[in-house]
Amino acid sequence: MMGLSNGGMLAYRYAAEGKARLAACAAVAGAIGSRGGAGEPPWTMPVPRRPLPVLILHGDADPAVPYDGGAPADRKSGRRYSPVSEAAAFWRAVNGCGIEPRREDSIRGGMEQTWWTDPSGTREVRLCRLRGWGHEWPGGPFTATLPPAHPLHAFEAAPFIWEFLRRHRAD
Repeated sequence: MMGLSNGGMLAYRYAAEGKARLAACAAVAGAIGSRGGAGEPPWTMPVPRRPLPVLILHGDADPAVPYDGGAPADRKSGRRYSPVSEAAAFWRAVNGCGIEPRREDSIRGGMEQTWWTDPSGTREVRLCRLRGWGHEWPGGPFTATLPPAHPLHAFEAAPFIWEFLRRHRAD
């Protein structure tokens, strides 16, 4: 299962509630938690019933769901999103992953990948920070129109996500 923005938030929620036998989950530009406004209780994820490999792609220049958390730049609703690091920490705990990550720059430096695995190496959490990327789908017409020298020029997230998802099988 995968989703973008609110769809990413829904993918997290669906994966956590475990109503289907998902093999893996991918969220693009989605927060794992938020707060509607001052004095309102936080919206948090239920503890999943079972581990699940998770891929997180998020632009560090996202004004709608800020990478480091906080209020969206383009709204005045008072909503504040949790940082992407909270999603990674949540799924690392669920999957029994170690705290020491592996890191790698890819896509000509346009993506920083950080990942954690459990001791058996079967469950993973992969966080992909898209440098300078906003709140658009990372592919198709959005990356095709970037200048050729831009690291994310012509990047396509769909095959990247599929490569992650296809490596995992539901129990």
